Amino acid sequence: MGLFNNIENNFNIKNTNYDEFVAFLKDNNWKIELNNDNYKSTELEKRYKNISIEWIDFIKQYSKIENEEQTIWFLCFRDFDNTNTPFHYKEFELISLESADENSKEDIIKYWNENLPIILSVKNGYEYYALNLINGNIVHGFEPEFEYPEIIANSFKEFITKILKKEIMI
Repeated sequence: MGLFNNIENNFNIKNTNYDEFVAFLKDNNWKIELNNDNYKSTELEKRYKNISIEWIDFIKQYSKIENEEQTIWFLCFRDFDNTNTPFHYKEFELISLESADENSKEDIIKYWNENLPIILSVKNGYEYYALNLINGNIVHGFEPEFEYPEIIANSFKEFITKILKKEIMI
């Protein structure tokens, strides 16, 4: 049984109400499109384990969430499977691997297997927010050393709350 079946069948999740957050994004001119065909990512399910139910419950509803300038975007399910894009979901991992020596490559791959990118940004240089799959924290990393992030929230719900309170600016 796959990740999505486990979540939908075994946890019997009620949709958390993210209406306030979505309204906040829309009020700030973000473009949001619903995931009308209930698309589920095979890459996401294959690569990542222990994904936060909070994040899945939120992101499964959308096929696109991006700012007006298209410089900051939430990674939605299709983003994980789409290899024909100018900016791949694992772009920062690929950049790190390209510039790393052979001794560092294993650590880089391990880092990205444990940190699921959920938001990418090219607005002020390359940066990201990721869900740490070991402890559920949300981390913020940026160039040139993507694999040395700071913890900014203890959970996805706390991350959303901090954005709403404007403690985190995306």
